[in-house]
Amino acid sequence: MDRRKLPLILMLIAGLVTVILTYLWNYTIPRKLACVFFVMLIFYLIGSVILWVLNRFEKEIEERQESEKVQDELVIEKDGDRIQEISGEEQS
Repeated sequence: MDRRKLPLILMLIAGLVTVILTYLWNYTIPRKLACVFFVMLIFYLIGSVILWVLNRFEKEIEERQESEKVQDELVIEKDGDRIQEISGEEQS
């Protein structure tokens, strides 16, 4: 699923549930509209916060993996230098 659509999907589902409940509870039309508007606004904001948190976690994971990759490359380079030094000493 495309993560960018998360706030919209959450908002629409909450709006649908609100419309059904306000219909079953016989709310007046202006009250229904107000309830649906505020519920959709609140759930859009909640979805946006969730999306921001998920993107932040993904960015931190990518940065951590990149730093681990750089550290692994440094270790490999150091090990390669040691092997060359050892083989150079044996040849002398």
